[in-house]
Formats: sequence, C-alpha cells, structure tokens
Amino acid sequence: MASELVPELGLRPSSLVDLEYPDLFPTPPAYLSDSAEVLDNAAIQSPQHDRSEQNRSWLFYIAEISLRRTINDTIWLFYHKGEEYWLENIGLLVRQHSESDSQIGLWYSHLPDAIRFDPIHVPETEFSFHLQTRFLEWREYTLRPLLYVYLHHPQNLPLRVLELSQEALNISRDIILQAIHHHRHGGSWFVLRRSFSCALLILAVVVKAGEVRPPENWPQLIRVALSTLLKWESEARDVFLMRKVLENTFATICKREGLAINSPS
Repeated sequence: MASELVPELGLRPSSLVDLEYPDLFPTPPAYLSDSAEVLDNAAIQSPQHDRSEQNRSWLFYIAEISLRRTINDTIWLFYHKGEEYWLENIGLLVRQHSESDSQIGLWYSHLPDAIRFDPIHVPETEFSFHLQTRFLEWREYTLRPLLYVYLHHPQNLPLRVLELSQEALNISRDIILQAIHHHRHGGSWFVLRRSFSCALLILAVVVKAGEVRPPENWPQLIRVALSTLLKWESEARDVFLMRKVLENTFATICKREGLAINSPS
C-alpha cells in the first residue's frame, strides 16, 4: 500500500521491493480453465458451478498480481524524481507515457474472458470491477504528470501534451463515476483519495481556463465526488477533511463562474 502513496508524498519504496521470490506467479490448480462453456453457462450447477467460481478467483488473483507489480514499476518510473523533473523533460515524459500505454493495452488484451471488463461501463462481477479500478488507476498515474505539465507550464506546449492532458481529465471523470459504486474493502481509503484528487485536478483545469477543457458536466462530477466522500467521512477524519477542502474549493470556483453549488451539506 505504501507504493500508492508515492505520487502523493514522494515516499521511497521499502526494501520489500528487493525481495526475490522463487516464482513470478503462484502455481494455479490443475483444473484451472478459462473455458467460456464452463465459466459463463448460467445453468451450471454445483459442484461444477463452484469450480467455475474458483477458476475466476484464480484468474483474478494472477491478473491482480501482474497488474500490481506493473503499477509499482510505473509509479517508480514517473514519480520518484518529482515534479520539477517533469517540467524539464517533457519529451521524455511523453515517450514514457507511450511505452506505458502500450504495456497497459497489452495487459488488457491478455485478460481472460472470464474476468474481462469494459473500460468504460461498470462491470457486473466483483472481480472485473476491481480489475477495472486498478486499470483506471494505472492509466491515471501515467497521465497525471502530463496534466501537471499543462497546468504549470506557461505556454507553447506540444500538441501531444495537450491531447494527453485532455485524456487525463477523461480518466479522472471515469474514476469519480466509478468510485461511488465501491463498497467497503481493504483499498477503500485509496479509492476515496483518488476520487478526491481527480476532482481537484478537474477544478484546476477549470481555473486555468486554457486549451484543455474540463468535462462539460464538471460541476456534477464534483458533486458526485463530494457525495462519495460524504458517504464515508464518518469512518475517518481525513476523509471528512477531504470533503471540506473539496467543498470549499468547489464553492469558491462556482462563485467565480456564476454557478449554483447544490453540493451535499
């Protein structure tokens, strides 16, 4: 979990990342199968139905391990040198994103049908839903540095940086809309933190009022993020503080833009 705080706090990875395991992945059961006939037939009854659920869980487990390792590598690649490095190496940042994006596409193309998800719509199964969360997280990590460059660079940015900054906002929108569907689990705080961060990024683009445009429904997206934080703020004081910061920032910007707030109280 500490790796997920690197983009926020600039933490160095612990020595756990240097541990060498005998195998890259655990050995799955001999009966593991990605047969659509076994996994997707609604008429299947126990114990074959139970077996298909076990297959799904193993496929999810392996996909999650590979994705978690790759996200850790991505975070280290993009974030360990800090924001000043981004501003001084814009061309390199674009190339690194291109390589990471190819890796993301390759990972997605190899997902078995049993746990595959639509990148846009909320999946119906829990395994696919959590993989979609990780997938969006991975993409946001690779795009946030380019959005940062757009927000802090004075002018004359390459067109590709503007295009990727716009894509970063699209991912931020998707993350906010997905976060509202999460129930309690081990990563709930990180989901809330990410929704909060994405809402602030959208507001930053609204304030900049430059070539990159916020989503047309950006006020509603901020209200969704506020609702998500409000739902969980009784669980932890820092979630309450996130909600208050976002609410106050949103109110200030709405006043400047001449918009009604209509946010959760």
